[in-house]
Amino acid sequence: MKAYLLICFLLVLRINCQMLFWFDTNDIKNPDFSKDNVPDFFFTYESNTIQQYLSDVGSMVYVAGDQSTPDFGNNVILIDNETTFNQWTRVINPDVTLGGQYEVSEIKSGYLNRSFFPVDNMGFGNEGEEHNFKWCVRIHFDSLLNPDNIPTTLKVTHSDDIFIFVNGKLIFTYLGIGDEVEGFHQIENNSGGNVFSTTPIDIINCNRKRRDIHVFGVETNFEFQCNTIDECGVCNGDNTTCNCFEGINCNSEEFICIKRECVDNQCVESGFNCSETYGDNACISNVCNLNEGCRSVEIDCNDNNHCTIDSCDTNIGCINTLVDNCVDCGADACISNNPCFISQCSPVTANKCDIYIKNCSHPNPCIQGGCNSDSGDCVFFETGNCIQCESLACVTTDPCSPSKCQISDSGVASCVEVPINCDHPNPCISGFCSIDGVCEFVEILDCQRGSGSSDGSVGVTTDITISPLTSTISSTTTSSTTTTSPTTTTTTATTSLTTTQNPTTTTTTSGTTSQTISTTTSAISSTTFGSTISSTTSIYDPCSNKKCPKNQHCNNINGFAICSKTDCTSCDDLNCPSQGLKCISIKNDQFKHNNCHNCCEYIVSCSN
Repeated sequence: MKAYLLICFLLVLRINCQMLFWFDTNDIKNPDFSKDNVPDFFFTYESNTIQQYLSDVGSMVYVAGDQSTPDFGNNVILIDNETTFNQWTRVINPDVTLGGQYEVSEIKSGYLNRSFFPVDNMGFGNEGEEHNFKWCVRIHFDSLLNPDNIPTTLKVTHSDDIFIFVNGKLIFTYLGIGDEVEGFHQIENNSGGNVFSTTPIDIINCNRKRRDIHVFGVETNFEFQCNTIDECGVCNGDNTTCNCFEGINCNSEEFICIKRECVDNQCVESGFNCSETYGDNACISNVCNLNEGCRSVEIDCNDNNHCTIDSCDTNIGCINTLVDNCVDCGADACISNNPCFISQCSPVTANKCDIYIKNCSHPNPCIQGGCNSDSGDCVFFETGNCIQCESLACVTTDPCSPSKCQISDSGVASCVEVPINCDHPNPCISGFCSIDGVCEFVEILDCQRGSGSSDGSVGVTTDITISPLTSTISSTTTSSTTTTSPTTTTTTATTSLTTTQNPTTTTTTSGTTSQTISTTTSAISSTTFGSTISSTTSIYDPCSNKKCPKNQHCNNINGFAICSKTDCTSCDDLNCPSQGLKCISIKNDQFKHNNCHNCCEYIVSCSN
């Protein structure tokens, strides 16, 4: 239950020393250090959850929030979260972490210690154990790297975690558990080949598992630590060489905004360029303030245009991207998301966006227009059974009464329904309008045009009784008489005559002899077409030559052959003659105007 520690380095302008900053915790206070049961070599080289630069106080920063960091095989959680990791190298809560520092000079190139426990009896103490476990240390060196043409190598041997920073930037990570690990690392010299330029190197090592040993060692092929720099800028020198060396004896001072650089072996001063020091970010304005140093201010990319998306690219700078189908109305963006609904700035109210529906009307009222919401194009389609009547659309809903255009004497247009006339000039041919708007005709059997009749009435001869009652008929050479009651009727005539309406007992005679006939039959309508239907041998059925569509049957209604649905009531169903009545039909207007579903075209009933 020991603490962890971190070693920090304190930079001194002319005389440098190695400082050890330690941070002590234990596995109860910080779960990241409870790894005693984790086998060695559960680790990862991935460092994308750790900030790539040391903070301004020399601590490491976690950038993955509450996301944990596992080893390569996802077997062990190496870092719990941001809260636990950020206390590895910084005192945030003294109940969790304690820290301190001291000067250390024995760590040089070639140093190797297999019992490296630099925090014994510090922080939370050894807690009854031989060593103080569970800590992190950071060791800072001011090193003189080799010139560009000479490879600069650093070998590090360690137990558990190791992090290497050069110029404050993370160049290598071993995050995990291991009893002894070693690695070789190449370090680039960014000083332009000047062998006397110092480069800060920070090595962070942590102990997270109790062992009898903890290994730490370094080995380099360059000056690993400059404890002193002489007046000529030489590491551990004796002032025998005096040349101008930037970063050694020709130092810039950001605090007072002065840049110093060697020109012809002379140190020359100029204004401090913050962008050169802190990077050239086109979205950041780096300015230097006297007695304050560099300050970074984000560039404002707002172009005050509501129809642009404002952003910033670190290489380019401000980018203002236009929004499609957008108009800037002053206070807001007026965007047309649907091509059929056009957004425009209000001509009446300032800073207001009005929406207009695209006009897709057509000058012909029988052609309907609409807008395609995908393309914004107008599309048109014709209305069926329609004729143009000035600005009106005359639409036929009943084929037997087509809608016609009518212009009044005053020039006013209107739509008028004109029924189709299906009358036939031959009175022995019956005509009617079908549901398709077509005239259909039926020839009346045993019918002949009456001779000598000025109105074309039909004359027929019959000797049958068409009433369910008993009739007695006698004939003489006198004029005829016809009665219309459902009783026995006697008629005499010298010529052929039309019969009376049913359901009555009707008798017609022809010739000069008398006859008496008694018969019983079903009722028949014989006056529907303004003519008489009769036969000496049979009763005429208009359905005999009528073919109806599927699911329909023919009804003899008032002498007409009418097709209707099989589930509609017919005259046969009512059997009106049995009640002494006749069957009549009425056309259903609701059917005519399509205002009902599955209703009958004709309604039948019994009447006297």
